[in-house]
Amino acid sequence: MTSSSAPLIRPASDERRPGDGSLATRGEGGLALREDVAALRPSWTPRQRSRKGFIIGLILFVLLPLGLTAGYLHVLAADQYVSEFRFTVRRQAVTRAEQPSVMGALSGVNPLAALLQDSEIINQYLRSRQALDDLRGDVDVVGMWSRPAQDWLFRLDPALPIEQRLRYWRGMVQPYLDNTTGVTTVRVWAFTPEDAARLATALRDQAEALVNSLGRRSQEDWLRQAQRDVSEAEADLNRVRLQMAEFRNANEMLFPNLNAQMVSQVETRLRESLADLRSQLAVQLASGGNPNAVHVDNLRRRVAGLEQEVRRVRGELTGPGEDGGAQDRSIATRLSGYTALEVEERLAIQRVERAQTQLSITQAEAARQLVYLTTFVAPGLAETSEWPRRWVILLQVAAGGVVLWLLVAFALRSIREHAS
Repeated sequence: MTSSSAPLIRPASDERRPGDGSLATRGEGGLALREDVAALRPSWTPRQRSRKGFIIGLILFVLLPLGLTAGYLHVLAADQYVSEFRFTVRRQAVTRAEQPSVMGALSGVNPLAALLQDSEIINQYLRSRQALDDLRGDVDVVGMWSRPAQDWLFRLDPALPIEQRLRYWRGMVQPYLDNTTGVTTVRVWAFTPEDAARLATALRDQAEALVNSLGRRSQEDWLRQAQRDVSEAEADLNRVRLQMAEFRNANEMLFPNLNAQMVSQVETRLRESLADLRSQLAVQLASGGNPNAVHVDNLRRRVAGLEQEVRRVRGELTGPGEDGGAQDRSIATRLSGYTALEVEERLAIQRVERAQTQLSITQAEAARQLVYLTTFVAPGLAETSEWPRRWVILLQVAAGGVVLWLLVAFALRSIREHAS
C-alpha cells in the first residue's frame, strides 16, 4: 500500500466533502469517532418509539400479569365449595306471662330484641376463636384447609400463628344476621364439597349447644332467684314469729286474744250481776221498806263491791285504773301490739306461699327448653365450585393492568414533554 492510500477513518481535521459518503466529524479527537459510530445506529422516528413503548407496556403491565394469573388459576388454584345452612332462634311462650314473675323481672326486654340478641351472640361466636377451638375434637380444620399443597395462595399454612389462622377462619366461615327477620345465614368454604358440608354440620351443632347453654344459664339464674325469694320470705316469717314468742313471754300471755276475750267475758258477767243487784236494791227501796235494814245494807255493799270489780276489770282491759292513771300493761295496749304482729305474720305467710308457688313454676319451666335453635336450611353437598371465579379474576387483572399501563404512559409522556 502506498502512502497516498486514504485512511479508514478520517483524521479529526478532515472535513466531509459535499456528496461524499465517508464519515463526517465535528469537533476534534475522540468526539468525532463517537459521533461517527452513533451515526451508524438505526434512527427511530417518534412514531416508531411510541409503538415500541406501546408494545413493551402492553407486555409488562397487561399480558405478562394476565398470563401468570391465568396459569396459576388454571393449573395451581384449587376449587373451593360452599355449604350453607340457615337458622333462627326461637323462644317458647312463658306460662306466667299474666302474673309477676322472677323470669319476667330478670329478662325485662322485648321478646324480639331478646331473640335478635341471642342470634347476634351466635353470630359473634361463629366468628370467634372459641368456635375454632371447640371444633378441634370433631373436625381437623387446619388439615382440611391446608390440603391442596400446590395452591400456596389460597390454602391455609399450618405454621401460621393463631391470629392469622383466625383471620383465615373468618374468611372461610361467613355468618350473616338479618336484623329484620332474625334469620342467620352461615356460608362455609372448603376445598371439597364433603369437607364444606362436614364443617357446616359441626358448626350448626356447636351453635345449638351454645343456644342450649344460654337457655340453661338463664333458667339457672331464674331458679336461684326464686329460691332466694323463698328463703327471704321464710326468714321474714321466722323473724315475725320470734317476735310474737318474745311478746308472749314478756307479757306472760300464751294467747293474748283469748286472754282478752276471757277478761271481756268476766267484765260482761260482772256487769250483769251488778245490774241484777242494782235492780234488787231499787225494788227494796221502792217497796217502802226500811232503807237501813240489814239486807238493804248488804245489797248496797254487794253493789259497791261489784262496781269496784267492774272498774278493776275494765281498767285491766282498757288501761285507766281506779286512780284515773294510765296502765302501760293493759290488755288493750298489749293486744294492739300483738295484733300488729299477727298482721305482719299473715303478710309474711302470704309472701312465703307466693314465693313457693313461684319456685314450683320456675322449677317446672326450668325442665323445659325455653330457647332453642331451629335450622330450616340444613348443610348440603355443593355440586359446583364458587371460587376461584377465574374469568372474573382475569378480567380484574386485565382491567387493573390496563389502568396501570395508561397511568405509566401518561406519566412518561408528561416527563418527556416537560423535559423538551
